[in-house]
Amino acid sequence: MATGAAGKITEYTDPPVINNGTVFTPTAGANIIANINRLIDGNGVTLKALQIDGTGNNAVTAPSGVVQVSGTGVQATLPTPAPLVGGVFKDLLPSAAVTFSSSGSAPSISNAYNITSAVRNSTGNYTFTFVTSLSRTPIAMVASATAGFITCTITSTTITITTANTSNTATDYNSPVHFTLLGGF
Repeated sequence: MATGAAGKITEYTDPPVINNGTVFTPTAGANIIANINRLIDGNGVTLKALQIDGTGNNAVTAPSGVVQVSGTGVQATLPTPAPLVGGVFKDLLPSAAVTFSSSGSAPSISNAYNITSAVRNSTGNYTFTFVTSLSRTPIAMVASATAGFITCTITSTTITITTANTSNTATDYNSPVHFTLLGGF
């Protein structure tokens, strides 16, 4: 390889033979040269730091935020990125949702996600069992009813919903009641 101005690689001659007998072609070499020159120009992928230990036996301690490659394996220690404003993350995905109504009997479910069964415990009080248990407490619950209040108690396997009218008296609603849990997986 020859270098020119600003340390750029200008040519690739005498293709080497890789250990398995494969010849490293001039086209592959030209692609590598082009990528290296883009790095030199600042137009390619940038690296904060890269440390390579070709022997595989030397202990190398790289600073935080560095990609480290050694002869015995690969290790990457990267900083945790901050969430993007407006981004959708696992914590914001629904873990359960249901639309139901009840006229004094078992809830009638019209739509559900991650709900396997529903039981009416008493007037305005229902327990819904999840298909997939939650691994942690959801970060939010969005609920709506015709009028009144909805309260809930959440465990890893169930959610118990209580619906009440505007006087805060437990009430069965024959019109749709909706709830969606966000996060929890």
